[in-house]
Amino acid sequence: MLRGGFNFGGGLTSLRGGAGSTGYNSYADFMLGLPTGMGKDIQYLNPATVRMPSYGFYIRDAWQVTRKLTIDYGIRYEVYPAPTRDHSAAEIYDPKTDKVVRGGMDTGKGQFAPRLGFAYRMDEKTVIRVGGGISVDPNTFRYLRDAYPATISTQFSGNSSFEAAGSLRTGLPNFVGPDPSQTSFTLPAAVGTTTFPQKFNRGYIESWNLTVQRDMGHNINAQVGYVGSRGIRQTVIQNINAGVPGLGNAGRALFPAFGRISDIRYFTPFNTNRSPSRR
Repeated sequence: MLRGGFNFGGGLTSLRGGAGSTGYNSYADFMLGLPTGMGKDIQYLNPATVRMPSYGFYIRDAWQVTRKLTIDYGIRYEVYPAPTRDHSAAEIYDPKTDKVVRGGMDTGKGQFAPRLGFAYRMDEKTVIRVGGGISVDPNTFRYLRDAYPATISTQFSGNSSFEAAGSLRTGLPNFVGPDPSQTSFTLPAAVGTTTFPQKFNRGYIESWNLTVQRDMGHNINAQVGYVGSRGIRQTVIQNINAGVPGLGNAGRALFPAFGRISDIRYFTPFNTNRSPSRR
């Protein structure tokens, strides 16, 4: 499978220091056959199968302590082994060496996820319920289907917005893929990839709730509740080759030593958020 395209930003026919480019400038760039960006994706491994096994075990029980109080409790244990392809380990990009390597991904030994809930009957018409628990983030590794060399994504751009990346006349440069039997690959300068950290510390979600229910009579029930959740180490997409304020030097790429111009999408556990709500 082959896909790609040419982008015409309008900078080639714009006046430096003048008004910003418009759609007319983009059309003029196209008529000149001078794209400001171009690239293509090649499915080099076909099929680029990614196998993502997962295993889960759980126990639960309910204990009626008294006529008024019931306790529900349980725990899950989930394991997400490192992903593989049909006949090899999955590829991971190491930004320290600027190489793509097969295998070596550490996903840990699994995670426990406890849950606990209480239901208390204040009287024959009022019930209070409170509970909380942890759920393991089920994020899969499906994005490794686009990892180099399974998918080879070449991207070219001009040295500035006023310079062409190439031309329609000459087309896209020819690209020769690596030997797929290798276990380590050097990532070419114009090629991007999708990757995960070599040590992937999977995140989880904490959730809790408090609910009060009241029988108002006449077939009317009233309920008020509070629900909250908090994500720990949720996975975000970070382009580690892009200029990151405060990380790269003067807005340069986070790993500028490699001089890349392509997208390195890094799926890493990063942010924490809290989203309580009332109902």
